[in-house]
Amino acid sequence: MSSQITNTLSLPSQAISQLQLAGSDELLLAIHDRQLKREQMLVLGSGSNVVLPAQLPKHVVTITDRSIAVVDEDENSVVIEVGAGKDWHELVLETLEAGWFGLENLALIPGLVGAAPVQNIGAYGRELSGCLLAVSGVDLVARAIRTLDANACELRYRDSVFKGRLRDRFVITSVRLSLNKKAHVNADYPSLARALAVSASSPTPMEVCEAVISTREDRLPDPAEIPNAGSFFKNPVLDDRPAERLRTEFPECPLFEAGGSFKSSAAWMIDQCGLRGFSMGPAGMSAKHALVLVNHGRAQQADVLALAAHVQAVVAQRFGVTLSIEPRVYPDE
Repeated sequence: MSSQITNTLSLPSQAISQLQLAGSDELLLAIHDRQLKREQMLVLGSGSNVVLPAQLPKHVVTITDRSIAVVDEDENSVVIEVGAGKDWHELVLETLEAGWFGLENLALIPGLVGAAPVQNIGAYGRELSGCLLAVSGVDLVARAIRTLDANACELRYRDSVFKGRLRDRFVITSVRLSLNKKAHVNADYPSLARALAVSASSPTPMEVCEAVISTREDRLPDPAEIPNAGSFFKNPVLDDRPAERLRTEFPECPLFEAGGSFKSSAAWMIDQCGLRGFSMGPAGMSAKHALVLVNHGRAQQADVLALAAHVQAVVAQRFGVTLSIEPRVYPDE
């Protein structure tokens, strides 16, 4: 009996079944009892960063553990273990209420905690890599529970080992974070600084969080109202030569240093190509934010990918830059 897969793009997609599992022990038991192989499973949280096909012959696994446990603390910091099923935004708010700081810039990012390390979520000058200590979960090949420290997660811009050699192999069931008890506010990101109207007095972490929420609500469509998967394209990271070419040909193009390379703005490029609000059939680019691809109703995977390919082609023709899709695209099997 097939099962409809929930996803924030609202694409119709059927799986073989859906398994709600508390954590590592239940996952290992389910694998053993059902004789499941890793290629038969799709681990999915809220479906906020995927582009799904109409038919996906897999068993969808969701980790439901929403617990928060203090592992260690002193007068300056606290280490917490969070279940993969915890809603990310809820975690941000609850840690702030507890007086634990460091996640405030990452407020209102959709999805569950278990998905956060996979793409090293980031926003407004902060990334998960700044506070991640380790993840725990199940190695589906070894069929064993493992813990990986932050270095082993190989976190990079919108990337990690879970998108590489551990893709479809490691199921994250909990995440360990180190947070501060003393505020170290990062409010330098331009749009965040404007929202805060930073003056001589420094904003509090809660004020940063509220500014992030306000900014995201103003700029990004709510998936509950207009189905979308958030930022659909990654900001391109360029070497010296292509960055210099962009700087020469398009002096107004945003370019920021990023670890020896230069990061540009996919949203700016899409905007400059006149594609904000552009639609192809039931799929379109949001009129609210050029980086967000939306489902206007009845869109399927093919509609989404056709629009994405068009945007990539137009941007490449004008700027000589190839945009990469951020959500994971699952092929129609």
